[in-house]
Amino acid sequence: MKNALRFLIRSHWPVVVSFLIYGGVMMAYAATGGTRSDGILTTYYYLFPLVPALFLSIFQFSSGTAYLSMALSMGCTRRAYFGANQVLMVLSVLVNWVLTALFLFLPQWLGWQGVEPFMPAAALPLLPLVTLAVGECSSAAGLLRREHAVLGVVCYGVAFVALMCLAVLVQVVKQVWLWGDLPAILLSVSVILGVLCLVVEVQQTRQAVVR
Repeated sequence: MKNALRFLIRSHWPVVVSFLIYGGVMMAYAATGGTRSDGILTTYYYLFPLVPALFLSIFQFSSGTAYLSMALSMGCTRRAYFGANQVLMVLSVLVNWVLTALFLFLPQWLGWQGVEPFMPAAALPLLPLVTLAVGECSSAAGLLRREHAVLGVVCYGVAFVALMCLAVLVQVVKQVWLWGDLPAILLSVSVILGVLCLVVEVQQTRQAVVR
């Protein structure tokens, strides 16, 4: 699996690098007081918790069609490819989670005045699980697209549903007293979607042929 890890890392490191650049730009914007205005960058600032999931979704969807055939043609086994992709996806999610926490608390640590947090800290523990669910759905969509274009698009729509669950979850988790079971329902829906798509990934990887 080592060779598969070395091969697939090219499809995962851009997720982390892209988020690091995004976070740096948003922190610079916050440091200069930009978040106090209603500019378009302020909107992007409050999208912070969704960005890792969005980047992961894009890269997983594209790598499902591009990299699997390349890996198989170079002698990589299907099991090694699947295992390496899962390992790197989890690592990518965890690294981006740590970066999100860093960016969340950085204004407070540095004493920046008037900078509102882009999400409640209570939502942090939920981010990795839901972000991973989005990644699994997108990976399944990319693999499905190899044989069934329509099913691939439908599955990518499922990833979008998981992403929307994350968006709402981040907003309501701080007010459980108001929303009742909604946070738990959204989390459960995301996990179920992720598990179902993981099953699709296993099936599609097993059936994959070199194209």
